[in-house]
Amino acid sequence: MSRETRIGILTVIAIAVSIWGYKFIKGQNLLSAQQFFYAEYDDIGQMLPSSPVTFRGYQIGTVTDIFEKVDAPQQKIVVEIEVKHTFKVPKNAVAEIRQTVMGDKSVAIVFKDPCVDNTCAKSGDYLTSIYKSIPNSIMTPDEMDAYMDKVSVGLQSVTKDLDKMMNDPNNAIGKSMTDLQATMSNLRTMSNLVNKELRRNGKINDILEDVNGVTSSINPNDIKSIIGNANTASNKLNNVDLKGISDSTTKTLADAQTAIKELTATMKNAQGTIDNLNKVLDKINKGEGSLGKLANDDKLYEEIKDAANKANILMFDIQQRPNRYIPFKSSRKVKKIDKKNPLVLPEGNN
Repeated sequence: MSRETRIGILTVIAIAVSIWGYKFIKGQNLLSAQQFFYAEYDDIGQMLPSSPVTFRGYQIGTVTDIFEKVDAPQQKIVVEIEVKHTFKVPKNAVAEIRQTVMGDKSVAIVFKDPCVDNTCAKSGDYLTSIYKSIPNSIMTPDEMDAYMDKVSVGLQSVTKDLDKMMNDPNNAIGKSMTDLQATMSNLRTMSNLVNKELRRNGKINDILEDVNGVTSSINPNDIKSIIGNANTASNKLNNVDLKGISDSTTKTLADAQTAIKELTATMKNAQGTIDNLNKVLDKINKGEGSLGKLANDDKLYEEIKDAANKANILMFDIQQRPNRYIPFKSSRKVKKIDKKNPLVLPEGNN
């Protein structure tokens, strides 16, 4: 065998292996028989060829092609899926496009009962199609309702526990609430007592004004009458319970001092919290810690933003043009791929 013949055979083998490897990377196996099905969608959510086709989480094939059906009354997007020839797909099966939180998409073949003979779809048939959003892809409506019921029960339990803590005098929170209620009650009592004393003082002032009016109109001839009236007034003043007024005032002042002490303790606690917050804000303003650096170093923020933007562009490029990243590509082929399939970035990533 000549040298040229051996080179030719090796070249053919290399080309065949390269084609097989390229197809294998895209999820197609040239060495096994496959069956193809089609599904029409109004929207596929930027799904790309080579996306997996699954049945109950197990991969049974791949998406081989995506094209637009322009001759339909309403323009549809047709997805071609390749499924293993050993897997039987019923005619009533549904091809659901599902997606994860990260944006990865796949086609799930969904059916209840397996097919037999005439009830099985044949290669080239169209399947019923459904496009599901992220929440519907993660959970069914029944699962979502059950989850919300559990959340509601959990919130009710938390609310009951909180009410119990607030009403428990032995608990710190309950004790604080009790002290606060006592403080407000003392303030209310003190306010009522002060108002009462002010009303009493108002009556005394009226009496003094009346006495001044009487003395200004005194006639020397009516001295006896004035003395008699003075004695009567003196007797009335003696009957006034001055001791009771003094005791009531002393009690009011004691209650006021107690309320002031409680308010002082509350203000001290609040002042300590404010001091700690001021220390944290001061460290942030000085650029100390990770949060301080992010808040004061514009260059670091721009570098992080630029790195995140470049990473997003790279991920979009890998999704749209995976052929660029196959090993052993020459720069000329890469430029040819870039010219044929330019990168299209979504809005906000330019």
